[in-house]
Amino acid sequence: MPNGASSIHKQLRTELENYIKSQLFGKSPVLLSSLNAHIDDEGLLYQKPYIESSPAYVTVENGLAKADLAPWMKDYFSDLAKAGIGIFPSPYEHQIQALEAAARGENLFVSTGTGSGKTECFMWPLLAKMASEARSSKKTWEKRGIRTIIMYPMNALVSDQVSRLRKMIGDPKKKFITAFRKTCGSVRRPQFGMYTGRTPYPGEQPSKDPDRKLERTLRRMSFPEDDSEKEFFQHLQEEGKIPAKADMADFLDRLHDSDHTPDPEDAELITRFEMQQFCPDILITNYSMLEYMLLRPRERKIWSDTREWLASSKENKLLFVIDEAHMYRGSSGGEVSLLIRRLFHKLGIGRDRVQFILTTASMPNQSLSDRDAVMTFANELTASDEKTEFRYLKGRQEIIDNNAKYDIPADLLLHSDPGKFENRDLSALLDLWKNAGHFDTSINSLEPLYNWMYDHLIDYRPFHNLIKACRGNAVSLGELSSNIFPTLNSDDALKAISVLLAIAPLAKNAKDSVLFPARMHMLFRGISGVYACTNPECSHSHSDGGLTLGEIYLSDSGLTCPHCGSVVYELYKDRGCGALFFKGYILDGGFFTHESHVYLWHYPGQLMDKNMKEIHLFIPEDDYLPPKSSGKSAIKPCYLDIKSGFINFADDSLAGKEGIRKLYYCNHSVKDQPGVITFADCPHCTHKLPSTQLVSFSTQGNLSFFNLIQSQFKLQPAVPGKDKDPYHFPNQGRKVLLFSDSRQRAAKLARDMSNASDIEAARQLFVLALAEMEKQGSKQSMDSLYDYFCLAAGRHHLQLFHGEERNKFEENCRSALRNYERYTKRNRDYDPRYKITNAPLRMQEYVLRLFAGGYNTLYDSATSWIEPTEKALEAAVDELSDQGIEISEEEFKDFFNAWMLYISDRYTALGHTISDTIRMEVRPNFDGYGLKDDWALSAIIREAAGWQESGKKIGTKVQESKEELVWKQVLKEQFLDHAQPDNGRLYVDLTRVKARFDPDHVWYKCEQCSELTPFLLKGRCPSCGAEHIHEMRPEEYDALSFWRKPLQDALDGKPIQVIDTEEHTAQLSHKDQRDDLWSKTEQYELRFQDLVQDNETPVDILSSTTTMEVGIDIGSLVAVGLRNIPPTRENYQQRAGRAGRRGSSLSTIITFCENGPHDTMYFKDPTPMLRGDPRRPWIDVQSEKLLQRHLSMVILQTYLDTCGKSLDTLPAHEFLKEFLPDFKKYMEGGLYN
Repeated sequence: MPNGASSIHKQLRTELENYIKSQLFGKSPVLLSSLNAHIDDEGLLYQKPYIESSPAYVTVENGLAKADLAPWMKDYFSDLAKAGIGIFPSPYEHQIQALEAAARGENLFVSTGTGSGKTECFMWPLLAKMASEARSSKKTWEKRGIRTIIMYPMNALVSDQVSRLRKMIGDPKKKFITAFRKTCGSVRRPQFGMYTGRTPYPGEQPSKDPDRKLERTLRRMSFPEDDSEKEFFQHLQEEGKIPAKADMADFLDRLHDSDHTPDPEDAELITRFEMQQFCPDILITNYSMLEYMLLRPRERKIWSDTREWLASSKENKLLFVIDEAHMYRGSSGGEVSLLIRRLFHKLGIGRDRVQFILTTASMPNQSLSDRDAVMTFANELTASDEKTEFRYLKGRQEIIDNNAKYDIPADLLLHSDPGKFENRDLSALLDLWKNAGHFDTSINSLEPLYNWMYDHLIDYRPFHNLIKACRGNAVSLGELSSNIFPTLNSDDALKAISVLLAIAPLAKNAKDSVLFPARMHMLFRGISGVYACTNPECSHSHSDGGLTLGEIYLSDSGLTCPHCGSVVYELYKDRGCGALFFKGYILDGGFFTHESHVYLWHYPGQLMDKNMKEIHLFIPEDDYLPPKSSGKSAIKPCYLDIKSGFINFADDSLAGKEGIRKLYYCNHSVKDQPGVITFADCPHCTHKLPSTQLVSFSTQGNLSFFNLIQSQFKLQPAVPGKDKDPYHFPNQGRKVLLFSDSRQRAAKLARDMSNASDIEAARQLFVLALAEMEKQGSKQSMDSLYDYFCLAAGRHHLQLFHGEERNKFEENCRSALRNYERYTKRNRDYDPRYKITNAPLRMQEYVLRLFAGGYNTLYDSATSWIEPTEKALEAAVDELSDQGIEISEEEFKDFFNAWMLYISDRYTALGHTISDTIRMEVRPNFDGYGLKDDWALSAIIREAAGWQESGKKIGTKVQESKEELVWKQVLKEQFLDHAQPDNGRLYVDLTRVKARFDPDHVWYKCEQCSELTPFLLKGRCPSCGAEHIHEMRPEEYDALSFWRKPLQDALDGKPIQVIDTEEHTAQLSHKDQRDDLWSKTEQYELRFQDLVQDNETPVDILSSTTTMEVGIDIGSLVAVGLRNIPPTRENYQQRAGRAGRRGSSLSTIITFCENGPHDTMYFKDPTPMLRGDPRRPWIDVQSEKLLQRHLSMVILQTYLDTCGKSLDTLPAHEFLKEFLPDFKKYMEGGLYN
């Protein structure tokens, strides 16, 4: 990464802090000012990161040549190594040990770390087993039968393994079969097949229609036509995504006639019917499909062939591989164990005729008891009645010797700038090493310096201790700093560690192997709420603008303030204006009419009573006067005893007494929330309050997590080779893999993150478009905004929207760029062609969201506003003048601004060509959108204009004055038009208004409703009419930096990124195997690996459940995000292990903790999750229910075989009606043995 560990963590913290300050506290100055000093405290939003370096396992130089294998087998593997198809001449020691032990017929249990080559520990024995039989027992080799079953816990892993086999056994250049026949002679070619729910296709017999659909799919994929298709095909073949057929055209011709006969030279069998007729040597499957295969008649030949092969020689043994064995714990392990027994029964063999290889990265190994538990687990899982010996391979890690030769003075590290090392500053690195001593001073460029560091870094004590401490072990920065620099104070020690961490990842050798491939584990969380002491005289009180609170807490730390002993309650806020409320609970017993004190409870569970109700109490400023109100919506005072927590709703004599705080309440309940006593209108800004308007300060939703992940994404380095092609790789190969613990959450996260990314990019493009429109002069209307949006997107090579809308947008971008260049070349004023009217629907949605969306609009960040076009402005002012109303253009803009804010907020009445369906997406409003024919101006406008007093009521309607009617007529004629198609409502015509952008424009902030406005209305707030309004101050602009900084970055020319997030869950794995070779998840996997066609874009972020947790090698991935703390250490280990699988210098793992007890516990002490030992494995083999179920399956299956029926297709009612009497006789007669 371009930044080192410390600065990455700092930038991520800053991102989260800015988000929380802007979203939660932007409208609450008293909270913002009080929390600024503490929000960066460790333990609040983050913990110190942990650093872990991938363990380095011992390799054996020329290990294959030295292995304890027969000479012919060494030659065989030597030939395979030379072929370059997944065999290495100098492998890890445990890979050699696995091959040797398997060749001797031993059972294996391989438990080495993630990315340590476990797959080779069963792939190489599998190759050896086949070659051994084909060479020494040609007669049995000619027989069909499964030699190896590879069983996985999930389909995603099966597909990954098939890709490996295609590249190895089915390599297109036939290197494998050449080496195989060189060793074994002219023998039958070994074949493999994937048999899962994804295998094409289900059914008892082949069928013409699905055969031809499959033929079309395979033909389209296997025979590319143009150059781009050929390039894509080549990439797919290199990644093992193309079926390994000897002659695909010939196979497809046979498939056209529903002939599923494979070519003897096919490496792979790809349809179920091929495998049912011609049993593969290697079967890759999962637990569920293996169970189906054992009970259905259609797969009977597979097992009869295998049984016959096993019976043909006592030397023949079945090899059974169970990958990711740790997944089979508890009852699921019991299921697998019993399934394996049913397999033995089906094949008519005992445990002694099966050799097992189990692999996992998650097994404990701290004591002899751990080892015994692992061995018991292995025996029970593999259905061993007697203790069977397993060769347990943990892998031997390289030992770092203790002979560090040199020290580095602490002062040298403390006076170094880690940022310079992170930015690969050559002079800074040379200065450090020259001052450290024992350096080759002839080095004067980066690459030789990196190589020297790879060889010599470990000679220096601080680096030696760092690498030794972190190798295979996650260590917090606090532990590292105190252990490596025990004589320094904590701040200096952390600074020194940050320097080491900035330098260590740079060390690499000439082959680009990294000395210190580090993972940085980081934990973040939001806030669960804000709590405040009720005592304004508290010694730790906070004041701003006449509002005073006692001490403020960002956690629920107690019922009373430790500083003054007063009661503490949670704060709620009005999302609109930022007004603050205490939230408590009271017993509803008619107390509003009595003088007696009622206790204000902190939680509903403190007293179990059905009459307990939640209540919101407004906290007023010093000079607060409640608005006039009556009835149930009346706002009344109440009096809280800040020491006892009792509250009085009737005795006004308590006002001003010591120890009493005056608050306000409203005896109002929303229809669907009768248990909540709240306000009908905000007592601060007087706006009507929807039921969801008063909210807590807790971090909710996915946006905080998205912003962390977005920063993690941007901080990655570009992938070499993908940084020069913005069309195909707009984000230069950057990737993040996300994990959630439920399908629904993973899917929602993908949707929310894509939407958040799109709207942020749109926000930046809007500002670029508006800035360009300002340059073009004053003639442009808001309807032309889409054309300038296309210009900005085209210049940044951005691809937005989806499906047909994306194609249309790309075409519009190219056309707009050509038009602009043509006009500019001839020095003509640009005439935009593309209008909002014909823009993609999502573009129209963005216009509404950013100007009339209610929250987080361009108004809310003091960025842009809407005003009349020059023509419309002149026409409106002239029309008013003709009607006897004289007004300046500036005064009209003030009035127009107030009107636009009102109708945008109340009626979303922007754009008469935008459909109400889109408005419903933006702001659900079941009263409809747009202005009715009898529309009225807002009460704020009427009052400011002096029309409120003159208007007389006729019934419920106010009679409008003549001047008011003139204004309405002018506004309607100049700015409104009927919807297209007409729905009887009026909307603002975008050709009559323009969106403005002026960074120097003065904005105003209302002190009552907190709204921002570009213009005043007769010196008042145009939203609420308040007179307390001021020009925005610098600190108020700073509070909006979360929204404003990305816009300024775009204006400064920094890249704009659209991040495409897709889900990877089991609910997307289903597909029609007749028509498509890849499921949606497989297509997303390809795009995540940047295997894209011309009409596709890469997937940048994959939001997955446990489908991606284990086994799949997704290449040079350096970033993983976890939406919550996983259930167990093993889950975390597997998920975090997806990052840095190919030795990148620094990988990052972000975990966002939730508020529940599980996440909170591990946030406070992450050590057991980040470096704890996995749990001891166990399986349930004693469950009577499991035993009965499996025995019943065997008996029913055996009985139905005699009847020619299949257990999976026979309806239960048919069995009970037609077969039950005979089945009873079958059982009673002892016919089943």
